[in-house]
Amino acid sequence: FIYTVPLVTDWSPPEWREELVRDLTGQLPTYVLILHRDALPWMTGRRDDSATQLLSFPALTGILDERYEKESTIEDFTIWRLRQASQSER
Repeated sequence: FIYTVPLVTDWSPPEWREELVRDLTGQLPTYVLILHRDALPWMTGRRDDSATQLLSFPALTGILDERYEKESTIEDFTIWRLRQASQSER
């Protein structure tokens, strides 16, 4: 999933969110970008942006909180970078 639309609509099957979490935990990307001010109500039926929608996806927020750190914000993007594994995690 390269963007959130298929994950946040009323017609999106829950299995798609499960697939995303499974794929991410299998191979964590170095960066995750979260977009602000990108609401697409004509496509999603929602008026909230991706950053707000993330709050209703605890499995994904858990991955970000546990494995990533906020690196920076560039315009409307919050950039999360994968934390380096400690010696005990390797």
